[in-house]
Amino acid sequence: MSKTQTKINNIEKQRIINCLTNKKYNNPWKDADPRQQTIFDHILALLQKGYTWRFDTSMTLGNLAKNTAVTEYIFSILQPRNEKAGDREGISQYAHEFYVLGHRLKRVIVMAEIQSLLFTLAGGKRTAGHLLGIKSGHTSLCDAIVLIPPSNLEEYEILDDLKFISDASNAENTDATRDMDMASYANALRAKWDLLCRNPNHWASANMGNIQELKIRQWAKSFLKSVYSYEPVESVFGNIFNQVFSQDRGQVYEELSTDDIKRLWSSTFPNQEWVEEPVNGQCCQVVAYSRLERQAFIPINKEWLKRESFSTQRDEVGVVLKLDPRADSISTVLEHKEKARQFLTEYNNCSNYEEAGAALVTRVLFPSHINHGDDKLTAFEWVKSKQGFFPVKV
Repeated sequence: MSKTQTKINNIEKQRIINCLTNKKYNNPWKDADPRQQTIFDHILALLQKGYTWRFDTSMTLGNLAKNTAVTEYIFSILQPRNEKAGDREGISQYAHEFYVLGHRLKRVIVMAEIQSLLFTLAGGKRTAGHLLGIKSGHTSLCDAIVLIPPSNLEEYEILDDLKFISDASNAENTDATRDMDMASYANALRAKWDLLCRNPNHWASANMGNIQELKIRQWAKSFLKSVYSYEPVESVFGNIFNQVFSQDRGQVYEELSTDDIKRLWSSTFPNQEWVEEPVNGQCCQVVAYSRLERQAFIPINKEWLKRESFSTQRDEVGVVLKLDPRADSISTVLEHKEKARQFLTEYNNCSNYEEAGAALVTRVLFPSHINHGDDKLTAFEWVKSKQGFFPVKV
């Protein structure tokens, strides 16, 4: 590094330190967690490549990216954890600590702005805690260092640059807030391999059929050890490796919000509004596959329970299926979707439910569950004359 570059580097480093310490965040170069220095040294290196940064304070998070079909690829690279932001209880605890107990925020969140959306690179659970606090009516306390990539780099280069921060924040060479599970290691490995395959100057970009599996396995072990300080026993490594290089696997999408479900429903079934309380004998609900699997599925609602007299009149209910977040293979996803359709068909045709006036499932929506080409959004309508569900064009 030249003297001029060193001087610029030191100036930017001091600017970052001043921004953070003025808001009472830790100086990352003096933090007890060595990952902080690793992350911010990398940020300084990115500035030399043309990246810029800003320090956003009291963020509303209105443009925080969600893991959808549009953003799935970026999420698959930048957020390796299978549970993404973390468990709901932990997120609620963060929101409580930040906004009710007033705990000091020690470490700043790091984000990247891509296509006008914000993607969290370090501090995903903290971001979710802030988002919950904001939604609960509190004034935002969310601050973040936001990186803006230069326009002259290819997408794979940008994502590889930013993935380094995500990987470093999840490394296990120190006590992490949350442990990485096997599926998360597989996600991280899959993402790195995909980026290497897109790099024309890397050996992985060649036809994969000409690359010996042993070489790929050696690379995978080296990646997990050097980046995550993770050295699994051979049986565990084999499972992770198969998850990545099996065409059957895919990364699970983020759970759909109520607004997301409403949008999907109205675009698929424009003649039926998404309403969770019965209106004119019609309502809708999200149903977990595990509930259908347990049987029997009876979509009883308050109106049915409050009937003044017995009636065989059946209300109509629309159903959106929710699969288990642990289901990450396309074979399992498609099997569960088909079984769900069978369960609902059996339910609709059950004479006992019919004579009891239990609601009739008339429309079913199966959203995409994993980022796999064969897991598409599908929808079905009940055809009474044929006593079955038939596909709706989506």
